[in-house]
Formats: sequence, structure tokens, C-alpha cells
Amino acid sequence: MSRPHFLTLDAMRGVAAITVVLFHGARLAGVQTMPHGYLAVDMFFALSGFVISRAYDRRLAADWTPLPFFRLRLVRFYPLYALGLALGATREMLLLATHNHFALPAPLLFGALAAAALFLPFPLKQRDNYLFAMNPPSWSLLYELLVNVAYAVVFRWLTVRTLVAIALTGLLAIWVFAIDAGTLQLGGTGAQWPGGTARTIFAFSVGVLINRLDLRTRAVPPWLLLALVVAIGASPAGWGVAFDLAIVTFVVPVMIAAGASATVGEAQRGLFAFLGEISFPIYAIHGPLLPIAEMAAQRLPGVPRVAMLAALVAALLVAAWLLERVYDAPLRRRLRRFAMPDVTPSARTTSSG
Repeated sequence: MSRPHFLTLDAMRGVAAITVVLFHGARLAGVQTMPHGYLAVDMFFALSGFVISRAYDRRLAADWTPLPFFRLRLVRFYPLYALGLALGATREMLLLATHNHFALPAPLLFGALAAAALFLPFPLKQRDNYLFAMNPPSWSLLYELLVNVAYAVVFRWLTVRTLVAIALTGLLAIWVFAIDAGTLQLGGTGAQWPGGTARTIFAFSVGVLINRLDLRTRAVPPWLLLALVVAIGASPAGWGVAFDLAIVTFVVPVMIAAGASATVGEAQRGLFAFLGEISFPIYAIHGPLLPIAEMAAQRLPGVPRVAMLAALVAALLVAAWLLERVYDAPLRRRLRRFAMPDVTPSARTTSSG
């Protein structure tokens, strides 16, 4: 995935991750700067389908079983997922230790922590029924891991015709759930799992189809695609569910095909690679850090809220780059050598980096 002709997809993923941070940072900023930032998740799922298909179809068609594939995907996801969980758990334990009225009761806290350590959802009404109370954005990582593994399990039966049927079924479900809810912001809570499942299945299947059919577009300037990612996230909230459905049904698939076709100039490769590197770390840790920043903002009333969000994003970019270099990549190499000494990874994923 880091090969030059896919650097645009790397950069798109990084910019999309930043739009998610800005979307979730609305309370800190006091204003919503990315009303449709949640649509980045659909791009993540589509990118995952494209990358997983391109990287692993030959192995899965040969003699690979789903088990080594699952181990490889878990190694890719878990280190940064665990770090995000640790940050969220630290915040929750501090609330409990200081007798904050917002603190979870100890049994619920440790139950949620134990479940999350096993990558299992544990919705709590005290935390708005998020699947992962200590790091809410982790819901999409679970869905992505599950669809990755499901793809390996049923790979031998997934002809192009079957994939088209699955994608169309997922699309129909998306339209039904989104119209009923009035938004496509679905999947993060216990009650939203049908909508989240439909989003995952459709987008992932489309990504696989783009790779298998080698769907490409005419050359599109990479910067235009990055600008489009920002424009989608920043689109007015009033555009509503019709906008959501149009983006996911038509625009995201075309953007993935265009990004796979784009060529990045030599001068831009460093920046585009950087955006790809920080995409998963910034996504994995921003969830528990935002509430901490909100608490800090209450103690600094003279500092503009938008400036605090901008400073947090800048700090996250630096932290994400360092985490990729000194924590995530080295730890994954060790885990692969321990768990799968004979297997070499071929690609990154999307929300998972």
C-alpha cells in the first residue's frame, strides 16, 4: 500500500482520519467544523476492501486458511487499539478515584475493560450505549476486523457476481436504515449495529470489486481528491441524509478508483506518505484524548476553544507519527515474528492504518 502509485489512497486515508477528529472535536471547539466527518468511515471500509483484496487474494486463493489471516489482521489492529483502550481506561479510573459524579461504578468499569481487552463490545447506558465506552471510535475497528475475517472465510465462494449481489444487498439496507434514522451516522452504539453492518458490507464489497475488476478512472490530480475528502466532511449539516446516501453510493467508490489511478509527484510523496503513516494512530487515540482536552478547556476559559482544538490536532499529528515509528511498527514486527514467523504482511488497511 505504500508503493508510489497508491500514495494518494494513503493520503486520502490520513486526511479522512483528521476530518473524523475534527468531527468528534465539536464539543471542544464549541462549533462543528466537519458536520459530515462521519462519512470518512465509509471511505475507510471501502479502502479496506480494496487493499485487502489486492494484498491477499492470491494467498487466499492458494493454500492460506483463515486462521493465519486472522492472526495477521489482529496483529495489525491490536497494538494501537490497546493503547487507545489504555488511555480511555486511565481517564475512567481517574474519574473513579476522584469520586467524580460522571465516574462509572467499579464493577461496570472493570467489566467494560475486560470485554474491551478481548475486543468485545460492552454498551453502557451511562456512556450513551457506545459499543466501546472507553474509546467510542473503536467500533469501526471491530467492524473492519470482522469483515476482514469474514472475507477470508468465504473467499472461495466470492465470485464477482456474488460480490455484486452482496454489495447491492448492503446498499439497499443502508438506504433503509439511513432513511429511517435520518442520517448515515450509524454503527457506534448497541442499537445501531444493523446500520453499521450494512455500511461495512457495502463499502468493503465495493472496494473489493474495484480491485478485482481493476476499475480505474482517468488521471485525477491527487490534491483534488484530498480537497474533496475535506469538502465532504465540511459540507453543511442541513444537507441531510440524501447527501449522505449520494456520497456513499456514488462518490466514495469513484474516489477510491480515482485514488488508485492517481500518480503522486516526487515533491509530494513525503507528505502523502506521512498522511498515510499517521492515519491509524490518530484515529486510534483521539477518542479518549478529546474528553481530557475538554476538561482542560474548562480550566482555561480565556483560551479560544477553536484554538484548543487546532492545538490538539497538531499535537495528535506529532504523537501519531512518533507512535507509528517507535511503538506500533516495531511492536507489530515483534508480534509477527512470535505469532507468525513464516508470514509477511502485504499491506495496510484503512481506519486501521
